[in-house]
Amino acid sequence: MVAHSQLLNVSYGWQKEYRLKEFHVRLLQLASYAFDVFIGDLARVFLNGGTMIICPNELKLDLPALYRLIVQHNVNIFESTPQLVIQLMEYIHKNRLSIECLKVLIIGSDTIKMEDYRNLLVYFNKTCRVINCNYRDWE
Repeated sequence: MVAHSQLLNVSYGWQKEYRLKEFHVRLLQLASYAFDVFIGDLARVFLNGGTMIICPNELKLDLPALYRLIVQHNVNIFESTPQLVIQLMEYIHKNRLSIECLKVLIIGSDTIKMEDYRNLLVYFNKTCRVINCNYRDWE
């Protein structure tokens, strides 16, 4: 069980550490409402007066369509598992696509290989913050 005060504390922590007051939050929401990540998404959006873009299920594994959705809605916060983040960002990098709207890329919920994380930093760290929420969970 997560108490309201704990959610509020972590929400203010995200606001500070992710610098969410520096831009209008436009978060792509991928998680089921039954998953704990959904509550974090809600907090990051609503506490900061942002906008939540709900990703249709049929787009979640369609990399070109997912990329178009991100660009079309100027998504600036994207959080997902390493598997999806790596696939999408490699697709963007290999196809030399612009992802200037993205300000915060968050990897969570599973282990990420150090090599994959380093590649994300090399490819995207100049345009967005790359955050591994599993900071103690490296392969």
